[in-house]
Amino acid sequence: MYEQKDGGNFYDDIVEKVKQSAEPGVPLVILGPGFAKEALLNRGKEREPELFRGAHIYHTGQAGMAGVHELMKAGLGTEVVQSSRAALETKLVEDVLTEIARNGPVAYGPEEVQWAVSLGAVDTLIVLDSAVRKNLYGPLMSSVENARGKVVVVSERFEAGVKLEALGGVAALLRFKLPE
Repeated sequence: MYEQKDGGNFYDDIVEKVKQSAEPGVPLVILGPGFAKEALLNRGKEREPELFRGAHIYHTGQAGMAGVHELMKAGLGTEVVQSSRAALETKLVEDVLTEIARNGPVAYGPEEVQWAVSLGAVDTLIVLDSAVRKNLYGPLMSSVENARGKVVVVSERFEAGVKLEALGGVAALLRFKLPE
């Protein structure tokens, strides 16, 4: 899009676009041929250090979506996505444990979670992936989504999955505390 990529405006424009579209918990990946990606990372760290601190750089032979496809075919970005997903799962399960400890708005175990769903109290339903494979909570998951809640499936391969399994394989962060 730019005739000359040496000027600061080029990198500043990209940094501004990244800032507008960035989402918390979603990794930032910079890829492409040549050295422009390193210059962009440096400029990003100057202007938006929080946003660019955890950025990942990959060299590809092509830019744009062709570069993204090249990266995916080579499997190079897999660890970034997996670690990001594991971090999300860990945070949610830790949030559940925190709310349990302080008697906050949380439900865990099949019966208590079912009751919370029936009351429309569930903001985020957290389900173990093995339970999803066995189709144990299909209607429950649909009910939460229909009530504008979120459903997150946690892998049993990570520590968060082991902790969730100890809670009965299902838990929910609630919009409000359940009545006694």
